[in-house]
Amino acid sequence: MARICLVVAHSAVTDRQARISEIGLDEYGASRRQTAMVQAMLHDAGHDTCLIDTPHRMYPGYLTEHVRLVNEAHRRADLDLAVEIHHNAGPAGTSGPYSMVLYYGEVGHAPQVRDLRHSEEGKKAASLVAWELERTCPWRSVGARPHEWTDRSLTFIEDTAPPAIIVEPGFFEVDDETPPAELAWYSAQGLDLEAEAIGRAICKFAGEV
Repeated sequence: MARICLVVAHSAVTDRQARISEIGLDEYGASRRQTAMVQAMLHDAGHDTCLIDTPHRMYPGYLTEHVRLVNEAHRRADLDLAVEIHHNAGPAGTSGPYSMVLYYGEVGHAPQVRDLRHSEEGKKAASLVAWELERTCPWRSVGARPHEWTDRSLTFIEDTAPPAIIVEPGFFEVDDETPPAELAWYSAQGLDLEAEAIGRAICKFAGEV
């Protein structure tokens, strides 16, 4: 039995709630829906999970709160992996849509034991998720990437005690110029197919730890 911590990205009171679904879900709503589905899949497979959701914390406060809560959960029970499902909106037409999964890359020439575990286990989990998303989603996948690949602040990966990944199923925003095929995908069915892909990958990772 693996111990997986699942984290809902964003919050219900963030400054920018971009609509990313024709059924009216914003970044937080889509992340929350998918995290709940992945948790149910892990439970059905016999794994232990904890869920972190901070709907009333403003940005950037929820970022540090997520790290604090994950590390508390890790102290109570040695976690095998922390997973943040993190939808980000476009704007549409600028670069995507696309998906990617970020993990902790090795830092420096002599990484510490923590760094090695983060890198090896995170890369394994991220690669499984990226592969499932690539064969499920109708848009391009950037794949599994080490956190240094982006210049964004990735506190969730850098400061958590257990291995951690950020799953970004889609950089996407619905607007009047969204192609019909993409709009149709980002219905409830499309979001749930993404969640099932993430869940399959995490269940496979959990079955091998």
